[in-house]
Amino acid sequence: MTIACGAHTLPRVARRSPIKTFFFNTSLLAGLLLGVSVMVVARADGLDEIDTPPAEATSPSVPAPSCKPGVADVPIASEVGSAGIMYNIAEHPASIRAVAGRLLNEALDRQKKAASAATACGDCRDDKPRVVYRVGPINLLPKQEQQTVCRKLDAQTRARPFEFPSRHFESINALNDWVMAFSQGRGEEGKELYRRCEANCSPNYQFTIEPDQAGLQVETRVHCGLARDRDSDDYEVSTALRLECSAPTQPVAEAVRQ
Repeated sequence: MTIACGAHTLPRVARRSPIKTFFFNTSLLAGLLLGVSVMVVARADGLDEIDTPPAEATSPSVPAPSCKPGVADVPIASEVGSAGIMYNIAEHPASIRAVAGRLLNEALDRQKKAASAATACGDCRDDKPRVVYRVGPINLLPKQEQQTVCRKLDAQTRARPFEFPSRHFESINALNDWVMAFSQGRGEEGKELYRRCEANCSPNYQFTIEPDQAGLQVETRVHCGLARDRDSDDYEVSTALRLECSAPTQPVAEAVRQ
């Protein structure tokens, strides 16, 4: 607390009364000293009356949990591949099949390295990294040429994509064989895809891949988007590494206390 003291201006005294001036100043000084003495004594008495609280027993502190669950997709690579039939039959280097095979091999190699390294999940459970493989058309029809059904499905499945049963593949080649058949409407899943993604709407594919000792476990989701321009066979093929931090089943604070 700051105590401000104002300046006191003493009355001007005539020279012919020096004795009165001396007594006046002396009396003023004595009064000030007396007031200070009273304040000091009162403050000291007040301090004596204050009870000092006993020191509380220190308890072991429990570290605050640093678990922030979340998912992050770290891009690895992106290239343009052709969906042209002749390109893919001949396995041309620019075909989707060739581009996908190359990017998936690189992504799976990156996944192995990431799985053996510690991530920044803190107190969260560090789930095994997975590879996300996406394929979608680049060139779309102008807005005025888009059908209403495609606009509706584009908005709906962007927020909630179509999901298909998880499948297991022995190799990347086996996965690519199935993807080609699936995207062309062949097989049970392919027919279901064409039924749900109707008219000339264009599927955008996402495959989440988790390697295991026997091959690849794959989850498939499809965003049924706007119609593509059929004059172009160009598709974007991309890969990413999905890092996921999940909350542990037992709160961290409870685990520390045990």
